[in-house]
Amino acid sequence: MTKKNIIQRDPVDIFAGSKLRQLRKKKKLTQTELANKIPERLRVSYQQIQKYESGENKINLATLYHFAQLFKLKEGVSYFLNGYTEAKEVVQDISLSKETLQEAVIDYMVNNPKEIKDLMLQNSSILLKALLNKE
Repeated sequence: MTKKNIIQRDPVDIFAGSKLRQLRKKKKLTQTELANKIPERLRVSYQQIQKYESGENKINLATLYHFAQLFKLKEGVSYFLNGYTEAKEVVQDISLSKETLQEAVIDYMVNNPKEIKDLMLQNSSILLKALLNKE
């Protein structure tokens, strides 16, 4: 059996996508409404917006530029990276939405089942105590 190639989401893409989601929600736009405001030649659908926001797909520079213009961002495309630092260094500085963090955790769990199983086995007594104390 061959091992499937799994593409990990890049923290930069997740961060930029979360900033896009924040902007869209602030302007009270649906993913479809936002997609319809982008030039047709860039072929951005609501599904693509959804993938950008989750960090599943990378946002190309031309599309970032149009988002910056659409939202009238003074910083331009740099808005989408402002505040980003390597997640390993300063996790507390990354302001990801709760939904995006949950998606990232679920994605990690799905793509790394052996590591999750090992962690659960190593910490089974702690997990069991936590579950018993909830009763």
